[in-house]
Amino acid sequence: MNRYAVMPYSDYENACNELRIKTGSNCPITSGLLAEKIHSIHGGDASVSDGIVVTARDSDGCATEVDFYGTSVEQYQFGSSRTDVNARIWSSWLEKIAFKSTLTAIAPYAFMTCGRNAANHFPIELPISCTSVGSGAFKLCGFSSITCYASDLSGASETVFSGANLTSLFLPFAVKYHTNSSYGTFRGATALTEVQLGSEGYGITQIGQPARDCTQEELVITAYCSGAYANVCLTGLRSGAANATIIIKASEDTAYAGVNYSAGETIITSNP
Repeated sequence: MNRYAVMPYSDYENACNELRIKTGSNCPITSGLLAEKIHSIHGGDASVSDGIVVTARDSDGCATEVDFYGTSVEQYQFGSSRTDVNARIWSSWLEKIAFKSTLTAIAPYAFMTCGRNAANHFPIELPISCTSVGSGAFKLCGFSSITCYASDLSGASETVFSGANLTSLFLPFAVKYHTNSSYGTFRGATALTEVQLGSEGYGITQIGQPARDCTQEELVITAYCSGAYANVCLTGLRSGAANATIIIKASEDTAYAGVNYSAGETIITSNP
């Protein structure tokens, strides 16, 4: 197995470009050559503990499964600055990521376009220890599902999951979302069919318009909040998800329109 050190994105991209020329391949990771290039940049230390270990490749030599070691995923470490959905970077073919350390943070654009060209799109559940997620962290990613336990997404000044290939998104602890309507948390993620925002004990207190441009009819959004916030929450979701079914559930024992609801009970079911 080859172990890849964390490296500046410019160095990484230069290494990939050199390898494309050397191998004549569209896949930047081929037969360990990228590992050799990275080792030459970083002094040849193959025993790094903060980096990426490729554990499986496809028939073209592209990485399909990796182990990740480190407390944070750095900017573009699994991603690309290109907005082209067919960006051919090393992580485009990934089908599995195993987090081997206590992950606490994900930098902006860390997984942008990751897994987009994978033969098998895979779900990813971030460790519960990961409480910080940056702007555009999963923009245009190819994962089938993401579970993220961060509680505050209001500081992400660009859509965290914008244009992602996700069919489901679970944010059970997230109670705050960006209030600027231009920065919907999963704006334009038009493959989504299932979304959960909040949960019992974690009621939404700041919503914005997280579903902006999600006009697909198959979408069902379940959101948890108190009865006092139910109408605001519904309006914020409906402003983007015009054709979705939206279910507002009680995050705690609460009252709405003169009726008492226990935690977990449905307060409002809104059909388009």
